[in-house]
Amino acid sequence: MGHIFNPVLFVLAWRNLWRNGRRTLILLLAVSFGVWSMIVVSAFLRGMVDGMNQTSLNNLPGEIQLHQRDFLNDQNVMNHIPEPADALLQQLNQPWISLWVSRIRSPVMIASERVTLGSQLIAIAPQQEPFTVSELELVAGRMLKDGEDNGIIIGQKMATRLKTELNKRVVITLQDVENEIAESGVRVVGIYHKPTGQEELATIYTGKAFIQKLLNMPTKVTEIAVFTDGKQPLESVVSSLQGAVDDGYDIATWRQLNGYLAAISDLMNSYIIIFIVIVFCVLGFGLANTLLMSIFERQQEIGLILALGLQSKAVIVMIVIEAVLLLIAGLIFGDTLALLTTNALSAGVDLSSIADGLAMAGMDTTLYPVVYSHDIVAANIIVMTLGVITSLWPAMKAARSNPIESINTAA
Repeated sequence: MGHIFNPVLFVLAWRNLWRNGRRTLILLLAVSFGVWSMIVVSAFLRGMVDGMNQTSLNNLPGEIQLHQRDFLNDQNVMNHIPEPADALLQQLNQPWISLWVSRIRSPVMIASERVTLGSQLIAIAPQQEPFTVSELELVAGRMLKDGEDNGIIIGQKMATRLKTELNKRVVITLQDVENEIAESGVRVVGIYHKPTGQEELATIYTGKAFIQKLLNMPTKVTEIAVFTDGKQPLESVVSSLQGAVDDGYDIATWRQLNGYLAAISDLMNSYIIIFIVIVFCVLGFGLANTLLMSIFERQQEIGLILALGLQSKAVIVMIVIEAVLLLIAGLIFGDTLALLTTNALSAGVDLSSIADGLAMAGMDTTLYPVVYSHDIVAANIIVMTLGVITSLWPAMKAARSNPIESINTAA
């Protein structure tokens, strides 16, 4: 191990890199570009996944949802749960839960004087729903005032299909907790916009207290949505909530509720590592080639220092040091350039030209790159580790050189 700390080897390694001039510069730029591309691409992939996650959570919404055990299989208001109380309410008010809301979801028929359509009704208390309210981009009308508000908010496409407009009355028809038909005339008080027409047809909104009264279910809801502060693992929060309710509840995280998004998130994590390894494989060939060419051009010099008594291990260390110095310089330059690039694009990249396709994937029209420190660390560790491993082959080749043959080789 003493050879590693021999300053002479560092001096020789630095001298050899300097003498290689253009070849060293080209490889330095290649390493820097490779690291830059690893971090920038991973930042965009992370941004895409985070955007999909946030859109999904705002549409669910909630990181955790509580339902009656049969509700997800049969979304009928007969499968209801009571408003939180006692032990459950105590758990929901713990400091690691930043927000919880209760609401009613139900299939609904909505009819104008000309057309009848099916949709999903979400009854909310708007003052408790900052995420849902912020996601509703109203293009006309107003937001619901409170849970007692008996107006409805519909999508632009829904208004077009129903041939209705703001302030017109429509009739909503639902099934109540007694399995009876309940209907009410309501006024369109707001019209919202979503990236696709399908989203605008999917959901209508009204006041929670109004629907509870209409469906004969006072103090009853169909779901409770929970947001955490991000400091506690979701599994531990789920465990604490399960301890506060009986077996009649189903408690699930967003990953269980949206298996597609969870799979995409896991797949992206794998893609990032695979991408980093692929990029390095390309860089590895360049690194090995540069070191081999350097060795071939220095056969006489290597043969001479071996003949003068320098051990083979020292030659290996010297060449590995060359690779490490080159990699460190490339990593520093590449990391800096990547951080500057992502910072310059922090305002987001506009993808509105492909809005329909993005909406189908659950993505926003603006993509924000997100740099995670562990991605930078992973890229740097992988490049450094594989770089050192790659440099061992030309280093061992040089160490096995025959001093006499090397000295007699023409420069």
